[in-house]
Amino acid sequence: MNTDTSPASYPDIPDDALVIFIGHSDDANEEAQAVLSLESKLERTFREYLALSGGDCGFQSLWLWEWNKDASSRPGGQQTVVAPVLSQAKIGLFVLKERIGAVTWDELETMRERSKTEHLQLLAFFPEEPPKSLKLGTSKKDASQWLEVLTKRDELSGNWVNPGAASVTPLEQYRDCEHLKTIAFERLSKAIHAVLCEQSKPLKRRKYSHFS
Repeated sequence: MNTDTSPASYPDIPDDALVIFIGHSDDANEEAQAVLSLESKLERTFREYLALSGGDCGFQSLWLWEWNKDASSRPGGQQTVVAPVLSQAKIGLFVLKERIGAVTWDELETMRERSKTEHLQLLAFFPEEPPKSLKLGTSKKDASQWLEVLTKRDELSGNWVNPGAASVTPLEQYRDCEHLKTIAFERLSKAIHAVLCEQSKPLKRRKYSHFS
């Protein structure tokens, strides 16, 4: 049995895959699954854009990576399992809900740091409404967590307009999972197109012979 858990062993993603990293806290598992349900539609979109590019962009497949789907049963922890994906992904989608998980925020910050030197597509989705428990006024902890969500949302929004800031697509707010699927598909389709256009090699001009 191969027990090697070095970073080079993870994940089993082809080098020519366009990776979409889906980051989220445990409270947003349902929302993450909603995004993952778009995989077949996004694959078709990817193939259409790939054909338009002539297939000359370095990517041959699309991979939606999410912890529960791809890595939760693997040994090695965050650094071993997730770090290589964060280094390979060209698109990062982060869906937040009732709280900001420290690990999720670190993942977002890692990709934002990469985006200072690489052309990445980063998307962040926040809920329109606060958690139901806040409406009921049952927990100071919930209130504190929601305040952090709003603070981080404002931080990302503010950084978007600052020259030289790490790029994050202007934030979208979702009402529920179905609404999230609609706006996520639209944003991811545009992100895929942008990455393929960026990576496509310029078409060589044909040389024509001129006869007198």
